[in-house]
Amino acid sequence: MKTTSLIVFTVAVIYGVSAIECPRCTNPNDWNSCSATHVCNGPDDTCQLVIENDGTKHKINYHCIHRQNCQQHATTYCDITVHGHCSMCCDTIDSCKILLDTVFEAGVSVTTCPKCTNVNDWMSCTNTQICHGSEDGCQLVVDNDGIRHKVNYHCIHRQNCQQHETQHCDISVHGHCNFCCDTADACRVQIEGIFDPSA
Repeated sequence: MKTTSLIVFTVAVIYGVSAIECPRCTNPNDWNSCSATHVCNGPDDTCQLVIENDGTKHKINYHCIHRQNCQQHATTYCDITVHGHCSMCCDTIDSCKILLDTVFEAGVSVTTCPKCTNVNDWMSCTNTQICHGSEDGCQLVVDNDGIRHKVNYHCIHRQNCQQHETQHCDISVHGHCNFCCDTADACRVQIEGIFDPSA
């Protein structure tokens, strides 16, 4: 009896420590109503903003989700006035608010790109950043100083990225490589192919 209680309590403490908060919309048809919050449970570590457009109104909802799962289903370039379904990721209450405000106040398309928390570790590029203005693509920059690789993602205009993309670039040989990707999932597949081609 005591052992079972201890296990349940320990699991609750572990999940409680790592729990994040996501916004909650009290009216799914009003983006201004998304100021409430709810605590995520279990291994969920990211908020997923889902916007659906039936042609007459928008339905907005936030879900708790695992970051990798969110990024795999994220709509990197999404215009809520055109697309029927948009899915985007945000990591904090503040970044979720900025994302929602950008989508509805600016009335523009929103692009999200990966963000690396450690420039010396390509596997740390699991967060996201919100692009602004006409930036509709993601640029992966890999620098090699002969000892280690430095990786970083930038928001960029897709055409500009393609003009500066390094064709057939070998990161183990070349000191500087530029790569382009359009969706969070495509960026993830691309960086895995660059650093772990055997996977």
